Amino acid sequence: MNSRLWRLLASHSLALWLIGLLAAATMLGGTLPQAGRLSPEQRQGFQVEWGGISSWLETLQFSHVFGSWWFTALYALLIVNVGVGTVQSIIWRYRWYRGKTAPTLQFHDEGSFSAAHLRPLCSGFGFSPSSGSQIRGTLGLWGVPVLHAGILVIVLGGIWSAVQGFGAHLELSEGESYSGAQQKLAVDRGKGLPSGLGFTLRLDELEVQVSDSGHLRELWARLSYQTEGGRTGSSITEANRPLKLGIYELSPNNTGGYAAVFERLRSDGSRRLMYVHFDVPLTDWNWDGQWTVQRDVLVELDDAPLFYKMSLHGKEAPRLSMTVKKGIEVLFDGTLVPGGEADLGAYRLQFKGVVPWLGFYLTTDYPKYTVFAGFLVMLGGFLLHLLWWPRRIEVIQDGERWTLRAWVMPSDWRFFACWREKFSSGGDR
Repeated sequence: MNSRLWRLLASHSLALWLIGLLAAATMLGGTLPQAGRLSPEQRQGFQVEWGGISSWLETLQFSHVFGSWWFTALYALLIVNVGVGTVQSIIWRYRWYRGKTAPTLQFHDEGSFSAAHLRPLCSGFGFSPSSGSQIRGTLGLWGVPVLHAGILVIVLGGIWSAVQGFGAHLELSEGESYSGAQQKLAVDRGKGLPSGLGFTLRLDELEVQVSDSGHLRELWARLSYQTEGGRTGSSITEANRPLKLGIYELSPNNTGGYAAVFERLRSDGSRRLMYVHFDVPLTDWNWDGQWTVQRDVLVELDDAPLFYKMSLHGKEAPRLSMTVKKGIEVLFDGTLVPGGEADLGAYRLQFKGVVPWLGFYLTTDYPKYTVFAGFLVMLGGFLLHLLWWPRRIEVIQDGERWTLRAWVMPSDWRFFACWREKFSSGGDR
């Protein structure tokens, strides 16, 4: 425990540096474009527009911070630091409890020992003025080790969550159903649906209200669902009230806009709905004037990859300007109104109109409860340290000479103040 390496691994300075670096890395991961949160089209567009920067981000693994080797190394070192510090703290406190450490304070005096000598110090701290050894507040000895253990639980819970947790963005238009299609999900945690979806979902209605100052005032969605067991239901979900669907939770993520709805007429005569989402800031959600939003997207349906370049005008009487290419061949270039059709060869599209869409976050994350438990353990350790003050008093007699020794924590300012007040003169301190 006295080796240089042990002292380094247990040092508070190392812990502060590691926590600071992890906080900075977390901010980077939440700010910079992360590969797991981008669709293939978005990732390709970012690489084209920011070629040099995207290359450096990839090289330094800043484009996937939470899966990088250096982020793993940081939290692994923090685990070692907290673990070693906890062990050292427990060992030191055990030696403190047994009186094996040097006393914090001591007072020597000559003369007959009597209770009157100790009563001024003992009163108010729960000690009886007698010879021998007494200890109070031992529960407080566990404060710092428990607090360290809470930090360890939080870090381990975070690692477990990163490995086992799943999170993905899902966009649904009003009237659209979802039954687990992987391509509808933009996964940013985990590698895919961990155990199948187990339910079908439909967005029936959504409500967005924006104040005159442009702040979001209300956001909720009414969803219908059916689980594999046959249970059906309808529920309203909000940002602070997620919808529970088996092992999953679904909540709005404050992204939205309007979707152009098409009916796709296939060559075999079947019909399918197709939704193309256009991002609209929520501050413009209730705007009744004319607006234009654009979207360029590569769509691959029926083994026919087609590039769409679209502009949507308005929502009450919408118009859709659209150019569709297959390679360099232009398949359609024109403007559609509701009921208008575009023949794209492999299939025909009929423009049905415009409906609002809303983004959701689908997650399953049992390990997060471990993180919450870690915070509770930390709070418990802090309260133990704050409310219980471990103090040990020992009186030793040697003929006419007696010694008063005290073991207290460095932060026990009340005891130090009382000691200075009661033994401010005389004796050998």
